[in-house]
Amino acid sequence: MVIDVIDNFLPLNDFYEIRNHIMKPTFPVYIQSGVSSPTEEDFIWNWYGLHTIYFDNIPKSNFYELINDKIISKINNLKSLIRCRVNVYPWTETLQEHGVHVDKEWQHNACILSLNTCDGYTKVYDNENNIFRKIESVENRMLFFDGSSPHHSTTTTTSKLRYNIALNYL
Repeated sequence: MVIDVIDNFLPLNDFYEIRNHIMKPTFPVYIQSGVSSPTEEDFIWNWYGLHTIYFDNIPKSNFYELINDKIISKINNLKSLIRCRVNVYPWTETLQEHGVHVDKEWQHNACILSLNTCDGYTKVYDNENNIFRKIESVENRMLFFDGSSPHHSTTTTTSKLRYNIALNYL
């Protein structure tokens, strides 16, 4: 799969409905240590907030129907959803890159919708050019890539938190 970036992926009213729901203080996220691996060295910034929307063929959140209607239905080649979740990364004084990982060892599709603009980013290994490509976090930007390709996320220094929605699918 080729890395693809689509700005203004959602109509603005749909995007703001999703973003405003997720970025309010009462939206539940569960703190996880070790962003790319729970055994990573325990740095003070090596954590993230997680809200699982869909996993193991089961919707896990009341938020699933909104995501299905507004995002999943707009992904042309999606045949089967593997997982969907909200990731929330912390502010740090200096930008920190998390460890490189793959979502699954086998080839599948992945996409990340950025919910806010900040200096955080995702780097994805570009197999065609044999380099890591840096995709900046820009609100309403959708990044498509092969979820079995090495990639990693970052913290942010320009916003209180960095928010995105990540999907894996066939």
